[in-house]
Amino acid sequence: MNNWHYAFSDLTILSFIFNNLELQIGRFGARTVQDELEKPRSKKHATKLDQIDQTADKVRERNTTEAALEGKKRVKHYDVFFCYSRRDKENVRAIGSKLSDRGIRPFIDETSILPGEKWTTAVGEQLENLRAAVVFLGGGGMTDWATIEAEALIEKAKLRDRPLIPVFLPSCASDFELPWIFTGRNPVDFRKLMPEPIDELIRGIRGWDDS
Repeated sequence: MNNWHYAFSDLTILSFIFNNLELQIGRFGARTVQDELEKPRSKKHATKLDQIDQTADKVRERNTTEAALEGKKRVKHYDVFFCYSRRDKENVRAIGSKLSDRGIRPFIDETSILPGEKWTTAVGEQLENLRAAVVFLGGGGMTDWATIEAEALIEKAKLRDRPLIPVFLPSCASDFELPWIFTGRNPVDFRKLMPEPIDELIRGIRGWDDS
């Protein structure tokens, strides 16, 4: 009887010890997890999370821009009319591509006018619905047709109070002077690095500070 009593007592004590040990381990484990949660993030870890956030922001911005451009294509909407000499078309295309990346759709006659569509009708329609216009000045200066088109743009811009922006291309001579028809209009100069020409052009097209 006594032996059984002692055995029962020993089991009770062992059970108490194990239960208490399990409780302590549980508390330690919970504390460890809490400590990990409360531990300040390392600089490397924080930098990594910031990079992930920045990447996600860029993806969202790109998706939004692409959706906006697709919507403009469906309704044949253009944000800005390009007037330029054929000799400068490579530089003009490059600038147009940069504008598209920022959600601005330019009207470039050789890519915007559909096969079979009347050139004069398409250009005339854009002039009538002018929102903004850019006249590019390159190494070859302005052709007679570009001059006529620029003069028409100036008249429409005045009537509709729209921005008309003269732009010096990288190929334009450093001593080239702004033609008299653009007197009083502030140009954008792609021959310079600062301020960033594409940002300046976007500000002019949109009519507000985009910085």
